Amino acid sequence: MQDDFHGPEWADHHQRVSDMIHKLFTAAMAAFQRLNEDQFDAPWRREVKKPCK
Repeated sequence: MQDDFHGPEWADHHQRVSDMIHKLFTAAMAAFQRLNEDQFDAPWRREVKKPCK
């Protein structure tokens, strides 16, 4: 293709771009998981911590 000027750059860096996208989605998934845990927490299931004397 005559106008394919991004081809060589993609061939050189596609693994790095894919890794960065994977890290982004992994971080977003962890954030949503934590948010879900906080929102739907069941206090009656938590272990009661005794205060130190």
